[in-house]
Amino acid sequence: MEKPMANGPVDLVFDKFTPHHVPATLHHYCSTETFMAIVAGKSIRLSALSMSNDSEEGRLVLRLTEKLGQANRTAPAVIASLEAHWNEVMAANEGLGFCLSERGDLLSQWRGYAAQGRGVSLGKR
Repeated sequence: MEKPMANGPVDLVFDKFTPHHVPATLHHYCSTETFMAIVAGKSIRLSALSMSNDSEEGRLVLRLTEKLGQANRTAPAVIASLEAHWNEVMAANEGLGFCLSERGDLLSQWRGYAAQGRGVSLGKR
C-alpha cells in the first residue's frame, strides 16, 4: 500500500524524524569561556541566528521542507506555501538557535565556533 501524501509541516517533518534517524551523539563547539559559563550556570543559552557566522543558519527549515516535500511527492503548491509562510515568520521574528554537529572533531567547526581550535567540543548522548 502506498503511503499517503503529506499535507502539512507536521506530516513532512515528523514522518522523517524517527529515533533511528537521530545520531547517537551530538556535539556543540564553543570557546573555553562559553564552556565555563555552561558549566557554571548548568544551562545552555540560545543565540540570535542573525549573529551567526554561517549565513545558512536558520535556513534549514526551508531546505528540509523542500527535500521532504519532494521525497513524499507533496504537491509543489503545498511546498511553496510552506516556504512562503516560513519566510514571513523569519522576516517578522528573530530566530534563536543552539548549533549542534554530528561530528565531534571537525576542523571547520573548531575554527568557526571553538575559538580557532582553542575551545571545547561538548558531546551529549
